[in-house]
Amino acid sequence: LESFLALPIYYLGVPAYKALPIITSSISIFPFILVSLLTFLKKSPQLGLVILSIPLLLPIEYSFVTSLSRGFVSGIFISSIGVIGLFYPKSKILFLITSFIAVLAFSINANSILVSVPCLVYLLFENIRNREYFVYSGIGFLFGGILHSSIGYFYVLNPYYNLHKMELLYSFKNVFTAFSNLDVYFNEVSPIFWKSGFVVLILFMIISLFLFFDKKHKAAVVVFVSIVVIILTLGLNKINDGSNSVFFPYSRMYLAIPILMGIFLSFLSFIKPYRYFYAYLIIPIIFFSYNYLNLDESIKRNISTGKSHVVGVMKTAKLFDACKKLKSICSENNVELIIISDHQNYDFYNYGCPSCDDEFPKTLRPIYERRTWRLIEDETTKYSNVLIIDLNRDFTKQFNFVNCVDSTDGFFLIVNNKLFTIDLLDYLSIGYRKFK
Repeated sequence: LESFLALPIYYLGVPAYKALPIITSSISIFPFILVSLLTFLKKSPQLGLVILSIPLLLPIEYSFVTSLSRGFVSGIFISSIGVIGLFYPKSKILFLITSFIAVLAFSINANSILVSVPCLVYLLFENIRNREYFVYSGIGFLFGGILHSSIGYFYVLNPYYNLHKMELLYSFKNVFTAFSNLDVYFNEVSPIFWKSGFVVLILFMIISLFLFFDKKHKAAVVVFVSIVVIILTLGLNKINDGSNSVFFPYSRMYLAIPILMGIFLSFLSFIKPYRYFYAYLIIPIIFFSYNYLNLDESIKRNISTGKSHVVGVMKTAKLFDACKKLKSICSENNVELIIISDHQNYDFYNYGCPSCDDEFPKTLRPIYERRTWRLIEDETTKYSNVLIIDLNRDFTKQFNFVNCVDSTDGFFLIVNNKLFTIDLLDYLSIGYRKFK
């Protein structure tokens, strides 16, 4: 979704490594703007302002995670459209849209349920005796279910396009284990309490009690149900699949919590504010200023080798230098295909360089190629000049038709190749994953 939305500005000349974070950051901030605007127009301008300030109260790590184009926020972005139903709880068309959006968002990323659940539960409570609600919502769920099933069926027909297969398991033991260290899940998504993320659950409980004593029982129950859902999700094995790095954090599954804070605040009755209410703006300004002044230090800390990043991490300037060197070698030798067999920079060479340079040669990482279509394409394609990258094999000792271009980086060249790519891989004993 992020790639699709980035296309317009990419075609306007914004490079991919800038276009994607711009879009990801934009869709991550959209829910706050939407909830704030609706609250401003329908309830209270002051309360809308408080909700809009929530992103400024979050730790800098939240900004890092929500600018990474890795699908972390796209589901939340879609599900946030359902928030409109909270402000127009009797609209038939919104019954349909909210239910359809909930299923669609779930298909994109399951972390969207944290936004969808309160929207769906609130509309149910508001329309429990409304027959039309069940009819229109049912239609929305039906259409969403058809779409969701169609997406799943694609992988039934094309199983090798699903590279990351995972069995979803649940254990209450995981819930109890997670309670011993809730901060690892919530620190990066907790406004103000950056080192005590568990406090966000306490804040939600306080809001629920406020709503209950304000006789807004439906809203109070919605908040309480959301707390229960958050706690129960801790039992999922996928929730506990993370690291201490912003590139693959535990908090990625709870990025909707700050948005939930905005939704729950919109339930409150806002009495005419104290005359000095706008002095409140000092608080988010202080937190934002702190993040801004410590930005460079925060970046260094979060990209340090002491973190378990899971993915490769490299500064763009260094990446460009590596790509430039590789492209120069390819240009000198008229290389049409680069095969990355074994190298620490395999993802950078395979995906990064072609993304940043439209004229970069085709690439292939056979053993773990995410682009299944590339393997299918190369099964029946011949490339005359091929560059092989492998730091752990000296192909010149095994094959007399292979020349060494750069022994330090493990660059080897094949000229006048006559084999289809898959046949060439077999001949060179370079493994590749199943693709059909």
